Amino acid sequence: SGVAKIYFSDISDRPVKVPAISPEFRKPLKGQYRLLKIKTIKDVRSLEIDFPTIRLKDHQASKPASIVGSVLGHEGKGSLLSKLKEEGLILGLSAGGGSSHPDINSFGINISLTVKGLKEYERILELVFAYIQMIREHGFQEYTFKETQAMAQINFDWKNPNEGMGFVAGKASLLQEYKLEVVETLPFLYTEYEPLAYKAVLDTLTPENAMVVLSYNSAATNSKVPYYDAEYSLQKIGEKAFKKLSHPMKVKGTFYPEKNDFIPYNLKLVEEYPHLVKDDDLAKVWFKYDHRFKQPKISLTFRIETAKVYRSPKNLELAKLYEAMMQEGLNELVYPIQMAGLSYGLSIQKKGVLLSLGGYSERIGDLIKLVTKNLKEVKVDEQKFANIKEAMIRGLKNRKLGQAYSRGGYYNWLMLLKDQYTDEEKLSALTPITLNDVKAYAKTLYDKVYITGMIHGNWSDKEALESVDILLSALGGKPLPENE
Repeated sequence: SGVAKIYFSDISDRPVKVPAISPEFRKPLKGQYRLLKIKTIKDVRSLEIDFPTIRLKDHQASKPASIVGSVLGHEGKGSLLSKLKEEGLILGLSAGGGSSHPDINSFGINISLTVKGLKEYERILELVFAYIQMIREHGFQEYTFKETQAMAQINFDWKNPNEGMGFVAGKASLLQEYKLEVVETLPFLYTEYEPLAYKAVLDTLTPENAMVVLSYNSAATNSKVPYYDAEYSLQKIGEKAFKKLSHPMKVKGTFYPEKNDFIPYNLKLVEEYPHLVKDDDLAKVWFKYDHRFKQPKISLTFRIETAKVYRSPKNLELAKLYEAMMQEGLNELVYPIQMAGLSYGLSIQKKGVLLSLGGYSERIGDLIKLVTKNLKEVKVDEQKFANIKEAMIRGLKNRKLGQAYSRGGYYNWLMLLKDQYTDEEKLSALTPITLNDVKAYAKTLYDKVYITGMIHGNWSDKEALESVDILLSALGGKPLPENE
């Protein structure tokens, strides 16, 4: 404050007031919901359901929109996401709330659609409102709040240090919403259990309060936005279609998120020095203890070199499909662990597969075992495979509609880098690939491997070596010759 007074005290104060806006910026309808269709330029398909909701600034300590969003956006077994994916209707879903003005508050559910989902978007709406009704009848469990509260506190206590200027700028921005004495803590912590506020948010999630936004490139429209000429149509939908949402049928296979047993409540630090924990014809892996930041976290990165990723357009597209299948197949299994502050990533590189795992050291072993034992098994059905493959094909075709600078970069890479494949070559290779092809590819991908790895954090030499052995055992590969 002393520095601020020196440099800014000559600036006169002005009686500025925040403009008042009616919180009823979009009043509920009676017996109808709003359907807004937007015609897109690119071939995209999305469904957004937006609801005006309660004044969230009055509930900063309990963060009801985040709690409700964590339940509706849950990705584990029995979730809305899993049910919609099971029926082949969507690719992804997220939920949450926020405000652009203290009196303009909304809660949204954002969904990425499959081709089937676009045709059957009304079925998606039925399942969404059926799930909301199930939560409304079930009520919010206190363990949902306590798990969220615990992870927020853990992440706050063990967060990485911020760079000075960014830290100050961020806090200055937050001062517009939070008081000075709590600006360092309250934006990040859950300090009050407020079930009535969670219920109040949920009570606003009704069909008559909804704006359903359907965006796709062949939408039938009858209006244009001034200046930008974006094409759209706005309708009010009632009668049978509305009644299916206002009085939804119960849906089998969906239920309230279960308790998460992976929350790390007993974090401790250990002491250990850097080690080369493994160095042979299968792997070379380094371990370094975190002496600087001293957090109960661990980070593992393994580059699994294999000759079966980038040698042809077909191998490349098989590898990319394998990557997508792994993420899809593991999502329900890994989601509870991810909610407990752990994470994993699997990506394709020219030399092979990059596997990264990280999070709080107390339960990282569970994640390593779960991920590694599934690396050679593709656990998705034909419908999910078709949806993911279609999205990849659509993405390749959409690249031609990208901005000029990105297209310039694409042609630059083709000219300057070796072993670059054109979008046309990738499309030609991707189109005939089947689910059985990917399953067979996964079985043989790690026949010959060489692993280069780095482990860093709150572990010992013994634990680091055990993680490498778990990975090598799961892969079951022979050493990769240097000439491959």
